Amino acid sequence: MPANSYQAVLRSPRFLQLWGAQFLGQISQNVVNFALIVLVNVQTGSTLAGGVLVILFSVPAIVLGPLPGMLVDRVGRWWVLWLSNLLRTLLGLGMGLALVFIYHGAAQGSASGSLVIWLYLFSLSLSISTRFYMPAEATAIPSLVGLGGLTHGLALFGITFVVAEALGLIVLGPILHLAFGWPSLFYVCMAGFGLALLLSLLLPRRQLGAYQGAEGEPLDLAAATQDAALLATLEAGKTRQSFWQQLKEGWRPIAQDREMLIAVVRLSLAGVVIALVSELAPNFVVQVLRRPADEISLVLAPAGVALIVGAMIAPRLARKMGSLPAAGLGVNGVVLAVVLLALNRPLGDFLRLPDGLIIALAVAEASLLGFALNLISVPCQAIMQERVLPRLRGSIVAFQQAIFNLAAVPILLVIGLLADDLGIPWALLAVAIISLMAARLYAGAKPGPTAPQGQPAQVAPSTDGVTL
Repeated sequence: MPANSYQAVLRSPRFLQLWGAQFLGQISQNVVNFALIVLVNVQTGSTLAGGVLVILFSVPAIVLGPLPGMLVDRVGRWWVLWLSNLLRTLLGLGMGLALVFIYHGAAQGSASGSLVIWLYLFSLSLSISTRFYMPAEATAIPSLVGLGGLTHGLALFGITFVVAEALGLIVLGPILHLAFGWPSLFYVCMAGFGLALLLSLLLPRRQLGAYQGAEGEPLDLAAATQDAALLATLEAGKTRQSFWQQLKEGWRPIAQDREMLIAVVRLSLAGVVIALVSELAPNFVVQVLRRPADEISLVLAPAGVALIVGAMIAPRLARKMGSLPAAGLGVNGVVLAVVLLALNRPLGDFLRLPDGLIIALAVAEASLLGFALNLISVPCQAIMQERVLPRLRGSIVAFQQAIFNLAAVPILLVIGLLADDLGIPWALLAVAIISLMAARLYAGAKPGPTAPQGQPAQVAPSTDGVTL
């Protein structure tokens, strides 16, 4: 079905079913993310323990490699979509029942090491099932709206991703916990994934059978330059290559383009900072704001709102001052925000500021952090799309994701240990230093010429296989 506008895509009832399943699944995922982050902190009081939780979301991407995409190709997207949602539904039900009947609702004062282990296993299982769901979902979109509708479909999925994160992590999670207790969050997870399961089952089984490239698409459409870019994006979503193959293939197009390399490094930096915020936020609330860990939304809510504002302003700013300068401004903003967050309590105590004012300053600093993160991500993504041929874009995206996963694990472990030993302010200062060092990597090199709009540059591939 050719589709060249948002209206055309939204007129497809099958796409709306898939989109609804994605939205419900993302809300459920973020509701339970709130429960996992805070529950692990309540049970352990350790920042490192929270870091291990975040790491468990990255490990399956490295370990599973091409297996999820291969399974989607072999058994078909319809089967993987509903089976993944079925598994996630059962996981939510099982964890909710365990909290009620074994751990008495995980009430305050009932710390249990075995509960933390179960939360880790739940997180890992949920991450694994999601790794199989993602390539099935990505390859289902063009089957329902055609290759011409893929970009609009992916854009709509991106919007609901941000909205669902705000609703689940910032709104529904805290409200459900305060009103009904921890088990209710896992029951909501079960309900959301259960509805997504029903929507997945209603999708056309034959249309979402085993993936067979662009079969059914007009030959002239498949051969067009525009659809070569769409097919590259599709292949990136399927993650068919192993982790190390992604590194090698992604390195080649940027080996002689320093501007793109800077963009990749800075985009990965933004992802690592977001992961670090998830790790440090509960104990930041406890140690710096002197509030209970379940009031984590004091930090996440303003950052989430500012992320949305940044997404609207960043493209205009990038057009006025250039993509890399805008991203550099974003890096400076991230470093400034993190330093201010680190100095919040020490300076507040030195100046004898009331706790209310310290919390207000933290809200402003978290807002600056969220805004600055999108000043990095939006321009850097634009550079990655503009400076290479369409057929190479999938490799660039896969390379960036591999770099992020490779960097996040050791950094999360080191920062978690530092936070537990020296405290949150010192850990935040370390985050600022890491951000500044990573952002300055290759920044002194002269960037290559910018490709004219609509004429992506053909970058000479490297043959040495060097990795960052």
